[in-house]
Amino acid sequence: MTDQRMTRRAAVVGGVVAVAGAMVFSARSQAEMAHTEIAVGGAVASPTTFTVEDLAALPQHEMKISWEDYEDGAEKTFTGPLLWDVLAATSPNIDPGQEDVGAMLYLVVEGYDGYAILMSWGEISPDFGNAEAILAIAENGAPLAEKLQPAWLVVGGDALKGRSVFGVVKITVAEADAADS
Repeated sequence: MTDQRMTRRAAVVGGVVAVAGAMVFSARSQAEMAHTEIAVGGAVASPTTFTVEDLAALPQHEMKISWEDYEDGAEKTFTGPLLWDVLAATSPNIDPGQEDVGAMLYLVVEGYDGYAILMSWGEISPDFGNAEAILAIAENGAPLAEKLQPAWLVVGGDALKGRSVFGVVKITVAEADAADS
């Protein structure tokens, strides 16, 4: 192969690699920047997508938190709607006659970075655990930093932030299969 042909081939391969790299970088950047909405679906009658503005229109609650593993345990005040209120707006598929509904439904809350947690319906239900869980849209009176948006799931009573999910983009309501007896 001549030197000129090798140079052309190297230029073509280099160009393809550069374009492919730019496409991957562009796709990654778009994915990282596209976390402006929260999709709520699964076992709900009205799957809904919420924006920060939608969350701000719901009744707001404040929660003071100090996690041992977050900013040296300094107390923070988070503001946002109760997770329960957000889910109620989607009309979860609940059989009112079912006594153990709190034990049969669960939620998967996912952040844009892939981190996800599992919560039982009963944990946040006012009729069962009544755990305070909010989809925070503000921290210490200021909007969340962009990397934490659109919302940050904050659960009261946690010493560490293991059930905390920032950048929430998806909430799935699901029903557990009843064990065969």
